[in-house]
Amino acid sequence: MKKKLLASLFFVLALFGVCGMAAPSEALAAEQIGYVNVQKVFNNYPDVRSAISAIDLERQNAQKQFNEQSASLDDNGKADLNKKLSEQVNSKEKEMLGPIQKKISEAIVKVAKAQGIGTVLDSSTIVFGGKDLTEAVITEVAK
Repeated sequence: MKKKLLASLFFVLALFGVCGMAAPSEALAAEQIGYVNVQKVFNNYPDVRSAISAIDLERQNAQKQFNEQSASLDDNGKADLNKKLSEQVNSKEKEMLGPIQKKISEAIVKVAKAQGIGTVLDSSTIVFGGKDLTEAVITEVAK
């Protein structure tokens, strides 16, 4: 009888010990996920408005050039001109936004590492939990 009681007591203690070890690791795993509102960081990026203005100007110039040159072209010529002008606009976008996107990505990694975060998601994918890194990333990008 004592053996059964001791075995039962040992089983209960072992069960609590396993549960006690599992809970902190689950809490630790939850702490290692962060999220960033990337759109907010982008909108708060210094000089982003001037980059967007330059891209918009490039689009307007491309549209104007298309309107002027397409009148005398057939459908294939219009398609070729449209493709050429679209590539010019895309090139300008990459030129203006590429460095901004790179700096934002680098800031996210830096902030996450500094705060011990192993995984960072965009805030639009978060339903519950995680740590908001948005303001820290905005501060880092502004440096």
